[in-house]
Amino acid sequence: MTLGARDSEQMSTEKSEIIKAINKLGGSVTAADVATETGLSPDKVTENLNLIASETGGSLQVSKDGNIAYAFQPGFAATYLAQGLKLFGLTVLNRACKIGDFLLRISFGLGLLLSLGLILLILMPSFLGDLFSAEAGALFEGKSKKKTTKKTKDKAPATKQAQFEQAALKSKLSLQLNSLTSFFLKCFSFLFGDGDPNKGLDEDKWQLIARTIRAKKYALTSDELSPFTGGKPGDEDAVLPVLVRFNGTPEVTDSGNIVYVFPSLKTAAADAQQQRLPENLEENAWHYSKYSQMDLQPVKILALVNLLGSWALWFMSFSGRGWHFPPPLLSFLVIYGTAFFVLPLTRYGILQKKNIAIAQRNEERRAYAKRLKAPKKELKTKLAEASKFKSETSRIEAGDIVYTTDKSLLDLPDHVDEQFNDTGKTAKS
Repeated sequence: MTLGARDSEQMSTEKSEIIKAINKLGGSVTAADVATETGLSPDKVTENLNLIASETGGSLQVSKDGNIAYAFQPGFAATYLAQGLKLFGLTVLNRACKIGDFLLRISFGLGLLLSLGLILLILMPSFLGDLFSAEAGALFEGKSKKKTTKKTKDKAPATKQAQFEQAALKSKLSLQLNSLTSFFLKCFSFLFGDGDPNKGLDEDKWQLIARTIRAKKYALTSDELSPFTGGKPGDEDAVLPVLVRFNGTPEVTDSGNIVYVFPSLKTAAADAQQQRLPENLEENAWHYSKYSQMDLQPVKILALVNLLGSWALWFMSFSGRGWHFPPPLLSFLVIYGTAFFVLPLTRYGILQKKNIAIAQRNEERRAYAKRLKAPKKELKTKLAEASKFKSETSRIEAGDIVYTTDKSLLDLPDHVDEQFNDTGKTAKS
């Protein structure tokens, strides 16, 4: 068994023990209760309680004495199990959707290649005829010049006119290839867009939260986190994922407010770069395509031609006034032509709804940030109480290092060796 698998199994065992203890103790527990019941360290218990509460909808409770308890609804263990099964199902579904999305895109690409292939097959004889005529003309001109000048060389050099025509032909073919490639990209963008504009937003969110914690000197309220988490100000349950991720602990003020402290982020060895901290998290709106309407005009014309042409062939085939196409081929042309037109319209409607929701979330987070600039009396008191828990960053300077693993103790300077020994004696005493 690998080290990672062993750690994962140990964490699973610890969670199971804590869940059993919560059930045994009636669903409302403190970290000390669970530590006493299970024998696990308080830090481990607090970390797991934050995680379990976050995943099962548990809540924090504050007593009159300022003690914090975790409250879980009856049957929360079944909810925890169901949550795990749900996450597994969503993972499988997500992978299946990615495979389905890939196959769908491939199917439209193959349809487009087939359509363009038919066009090329029709135009290819004409293209080959022009090419053959040009080469034959150049060859004939070379032979004629050879006779008039009475040269006896085995191969006549190509004339400047022939070289110019060949260069022009190569340039034309290169431009046509680039135009075809650009057309493929525009078709793909027209059908499926250009990807999620908020890809990596979750990582950005956690980075901003970590920077906010450091900027607020490692102690802050749920109101100060709401512009980034999206949770409503005062919603303490929305902070649980932050506690889990950064190993934070809740503290209770004299008036009963909750302040979240993150001592695990205090230590720093590198000089933090001075970057402007945004007031809130912003999501990007979805764009229909990165290409302009003018650039997409040929694609739209192709979509309309495919739609009208395929249905015209359908009616002609079944009315007896035209050719009788094989039903599978005819069905493919109709489905492809219709989807090429309907899919972008459907995507446009979906993007409009997504952008409305994004605009609403952005506006809410801006309002939460604006609320902090002009706090009312209750919030001002809460923020003032949080300042009592703030602390400075503990920086590790070069002179503070007494031991490093890349050097033996024998290689360290004498004053550092003495400092290390003094530290060891102090620890023993």
